[in-house]
Amino acid sequence: ETLVILDIVDVPEDQGGWVNVHFEGSVFDNIDPTNRTEAYYVQRNDGEYWNNVGSAPAINDSVYVVQVMTLTDSTSEDNNGMTEFRVVASMDECTKISESAWGYSIDNIAPGVPIDLLTTSSAGGLLLTWKPNSEEDLLHYGIYRSTQSDFSPELMDSYTYATDDTSFIDSDIEVGTTYYYCISAIDSSGNESEYSTQVGNVYLSIDDGLLIPTHFTLHSNHPNPFNPITTLRYDLPEDALVTLTVYNML
Repeated sequence: ETLVILDIVDVPEDQGGWVNVHFEGSVFDNIDPTNRTEAYYVQRNDGEYWNNVGSAPAINDSVYVVQVMTLTDSTSEDNNGMTEFRVVASMDECTKISESAWGYSIDNIAPGVPIDLLTTSSAGGLLLTWKPNSEEDLLHYGIYRSTQSDFSPELMDSYTYATDDTSFIDSDIEVGTTYYYCISAIDSSGNESEYSTQVGNVYLSIDDGLLIPTHFTLHSNHPNPFNPITTLRYDLPEDALVTLTVYNML
C-alpha cells in the first residue's frame, strides 16, 4: 500500500499560517472501526525532526482533510515560504508513512483603512497625523502625495514615503504650493489597505513671516470650481475660534 497526499491548499481569507492537507485513506481503513484504535497523523518537517501538527481518527473515509499550521507564510525568504509535510497512517495491521509534500500559506487579509488623516503647517514642513491601526502584523504606512486635488494613488508606481509612525513631516516641499495626501496601511505580507480620505495643505515659510499674519485674510479656495476636494486658506493675527461656512451658489 502507498499512502498518498493529494493536495496541500492554503486556508482562504485568513491571516496566514494555515493549510488544509488532503490525503487518501489507507486500504486498511475499510474495516468496521468498532473496537479499533486507528488514526492518521500529519507531521511537519521542523528541520531537526518531524513534528505531529494534526490528526484525524480513521473512520472509513476514502479522503481526509486535516488543517495544520505552516512554519512561515509565502512571503518568507526561508524555502520561499514552503513547508514540508507527510502523513502517518497508524492502523492496527501496520503503520504507513506517505511521501512528503510541500505547501504554503498566504495572509489574505489586508489591514484596515487608516482614519483621521490631518495635515498642518509646522516649522519643518507639512505635518501629517492619523490614528494608529490595530493589526499586529502591520509593517508600515504608505504616504501618497500629489499637487493635484482628488488624485488617484492607484495610478502611481508606489507611495511617496513610508513610515511605521503615526505622524510624518514632509520637508521636501516648495513654499506656496498646495500638496494633497492620502495614506494606506501595509502588513508584513505585503497586503495593502484601501486609501484614506485625501487632505491638502499649503506650506508657508517662517523665514518670510507668512506664518505670523498681521491681519485677518480669507484667501480664495483652490481649486475652484472643485469636486469633491478644495483647500480654504485664511490668516489670523492671533488665536481665535473660526467657523467656515461653504455655500452652494448654483
